[in-house]
Amino acid sequence: MLPNLPDEDLLELFSQMWLIRRFEERLIELAAELSFGHYHVYIGQESIGIPVLATLRADDTIFTTHRNHGHLLGRGAEPRALLAEILGRATGLNGGKGGTLHACAPELGVPHTSAAVGGGVPISVGSALAAKRRGSDRVTMCFFGDGALEEGAVFEALNIAALWKLPVIFLCENNTTEALGAAAGGYPASIIAAGELGAIARSVGVPAHQVDGTDSAAVLEAAQEAVARARAGDGPTFVDAVVARWPGSNPLWPELPAGATELRFAWEPESAPSELARWYREQDGLIRYVRELLASDVADRERLRSIDAGVCEAVAESARFAVESPHPEPSAAYTDVFAVPRDVALAPVPDAALRELTYAEAIVEALEQLMDEDPELLVIGSWVLGLGPWRTHFDRIRERYADRVLDPPTAEAGFCGVGIGAALAGQATLVDIGTASFVFQGFAQVVNEAANAISMSCGRLRLPLVFHFLHGLRGGGGAQHSHSPQAMLWNTPGLQIMLPSSPRDVKGLLRTAFATGSPTVFADHSRLMPIAGPVPAEPYAIPFGVAEMKRSGRDVSIVATSFAVQLALRAAELLSAEGIEAEVVDPRTIVPLDRATILESVARTGRLVVVDEGHLSCGVGSELAAVVAEEGFDALRAPIRRVAVADVPIPASPVLESELAPGPERIAAAARALLGLAAPEAVLR
Repeated sequence: MLPNLPDEDLLELFSQMWLIRRFEERLIELAAELSFGHYHVYIGQESIGIPVLATLRADDTIFTTHRNHGHLLGRGAEPRALLAEILGRATGLNGGKGGTLHACAPELGVPHTSAAVGGGVPISVGSALAAKRRGSDRVTMCFFGDGALEEGAVFEALNIAALWKLPVIFLCENNTTEALGAAAGGYPASIIAAGELGAIARSVGVPAHQVDGTDSAAVLEAAQEAVARARAGDGPTFVDAVVARWPGSNPLWPELPAGATELRFAWEPESAPSELARWYREQDGLIRYVRELLASDVADRERLRSIDAGVCEAVAESARFAVESPHPEPSAAYTDVFAVPRDVALAPVPDAALRELTYAEAIVEALEQLMDEDPELLVIGSWVLGLGPWRTHFDRIRERYADRVLDPPTAEAGFCGVGIGAALAGQATLVDIGTASFVFQGFAQVVNEAANAISMSCGRLRLPLVFHFLHGLRGGGGAQHSHSPQAMLWNTPGLQIMLPSSPRDVKGLLRTAFATGSPTVFADHSRLMPIAGPVPAEPYAIPFGVAEMKRSGRDVSIVATSFAVQLALRAAELLSAEGIEAEVVDPRTIVPLDRATILESVARTGRLVVVDEGHLSCGVGSELAAVVAEEGFDALRAPIRRVAVADVPIPASPVLESELAPGPERIAAAARALLGLAAPEAVLR
């Protein structure tokens, strides 16, 4: 049965579905002629995506997957620009930076495509959160395949959406039937114990409905009901649209097992290739739709052939355009990693009205001023100051902005993704992960979604987003609560990383983090919280990528970050009593990194100690040492010394933890060794 729509609308749906089919078939042919990356096609699912998209408004938001071509075309992306993107051309939707797996169109309400299974689901929940908080009736439509339900992040996202009653529709395009993998292994729906995928959604209170994905009318009706619920403020819905995967998608690379689809398969089923006859006759929602158009007298064969001819011409022109389009300039590989920052990030630091604040108080004051200025700024997680006695300072934020401090469930992958989605919608968000070790639970969202989003969009997105955590040795934290993952995150292009060491710095750097419009990791330390220092009362910003000399000296340079700066300053005092003047340099941010100030310091002293509370191998200190070794080697009078935590898991015993800690005496010993005043072995303990 056809959807209950005017005839012209029904024909428009057919045109869009047929465009997808012809586009994907031509793409498969091009793949045999040209060389480009792995890709997936949407053939066999047109009768799901196009009716669903017809229920949305232009101001709604869509998140899609690696099988995204149909959603982009249905949303209005130019076929020529999409095909050029798939081929990696400069004229593509994203300048060739997204490609087939990550093509997106922010201007069409498709801000980000995740090729990681289930990766976009938590992000879609954040988009819905932003819409709800703004009092809008906009909805978010999240497409994903049945395999996504195997991912824990998807369950976390379903739970958060239900808890917060968010306007998001979880649209599962369940093509597992007769596919490789799940069905071949005897599973009824994906490789999962649930007999019906909707049972997973219902387990956290999300209404779920299963529909025949080849029945465009049923799909449209289910989507209309879900969208209406969301717009009315009734929360999320899960729709499980079941289809049989197109046989050409079963091999590792898509193929045309028996040539292109022909319209006559609808009225002459015997004309279909024998190996695909059953699929076209019983399982192809598009051919079923053609039969229904003819049976209802909405169109005759000639009208459909005319539409086919127009579609074929458009696809042929798109292929010519894409193939003839230039490749990007090689220099483009280095651009669009970060967003263009707002000018406020360069505001000067005022000299007047200094007061003594603790580090914890400075964080609270920074957040308070930012939240006063931006009525949308959101904090996800309420343990920003940790669990020490200073945590009570955060009560001011929690009480004054109660509706903007959200306590999520213990679901790091879920709420990190929610933060990304809210930021993609333009809502500045601080996501408090808590202990740094917990970032591993949400790692995929931080490093594979947030870090890549701006670049994959060719610089068209802004993500005013801060991931905050407390790193390092904390006194009895043990192996699972004492990580300093900054080096791992530094190895993920697209993330800015700030490591403030003083009350003044943390207030100014936090303002800059939001102004940059790029995802920032705020690596914090609980042992900084009680440290006091002068802080300007007025709002100010400290630019990223500008190091500060915390102490001048002539004999040795000590470069340290975060709490290690405080340790380095104490070491400098010890050395000064011995007549050794150490210069202490605090990069303040490692992405971007102020190489010049570090190199200038080494040029003055000729000696370098780098201090890092992470592990020795491949750590932050190692990279700082490498920079100087490559760019400042001629200035060195002695080998570089690294002071860091030994490459062992952190023990819980305070005595054993202290043995590993890079304390002031170890730092001072490293400096003495460079001056020939101590045995190097003493440094390595």
